[in-house]
Amino acid sequence: MTMARTATALPSQPTRLIGRDADLTLLRDRIARPEVRLLTLTGVGGVGKTRLAFALAESVAGEFADGVHFVDLAPVRDASLVEAAVLRVLGATLGEEEAALRARLRSANALIVLDNFEHVALAAPFVSELLSVCDAMKVIVTSRRPLRLRWEHESRISPLGDAAAIDLFFDRATARDAAFVGDRLTVAAICDRLDHLPLAIELAAARVKTLSLAQVLDGLQRPLAFLTDGPIDAPERQRAMRGVIAWSYELLDTERREMFARRTSNARMRCIS
Repeated sequence: MTMARTATALPSQPTRLIGRDADLTLLRDRIARPEVRLLTLTGVGGVGKTRLAFALAESVAGEFADGVHFVDLAPVRDASLVEAAVLRVLGATLGEEEAALRARLRSANALIVLDNFEHVALAAPFVSELLSVCDAMKVIVTSRRPLRLRWEHESRISPLGDAAAIDLFFDRATARDAAFVGDRLTVAAICDRLDHLPLAIELAAARVKTLSLAQVLDGLQRPLAFLTDGPIDAPERQRAMRGVIAWSYELLDTERREMFARRTSNARMRCIS
């Protein structure tokens, strides 16, 4: 079996993973089990599913002769295009006959990481078909909700613990300001305000270059307005907490969007009154 080796490298990560050792150990044990062919990491937006999936894939890459293949589904706006996106990463040549492609993939000993699956959930049957055809292939999926496939083993990713959240804040703060020295009690209060969500903590920590910790904590009274201006090389939805919410809103059907709009309107009226 020969596949495109250029597709096997995961994107390099600019920051270190903090506070996920126990999660990583558990996930590594699960993906190693022969019966676990599809492992879905679920959780709220900003909890760190993608980062943990990268770390997991890197830690087990040596177990897959045909490498690890990463597919970012965020730019794929239509579920009908998921199959083409995945097969392109797996080395499908343009115009290759379907039968020839299936024969080539059937014995592939590869790990595929499908990131941001929630908005193309209708493509889940393709994942099931792929696993049925490719006996030596495994798939890691990140999604805000499970795929609901018989192959699926789900791992719900929780926010960071107290100590890990504080460590993450200090790590990201000193990256922005090497001279940063903070009070752990105030940092703990900031992390509590942010529900220990890694993305929110990183956005808040970036503010220490221009604001004191007390000012950061005060700014979190209006978190959506405050948690902005994330790294310009990060995906757009990860540059502000508003982006995370907007991504979630896009996943709602018309009825739920209307319900969300009504509740938002009612909340605004209560604030005015």
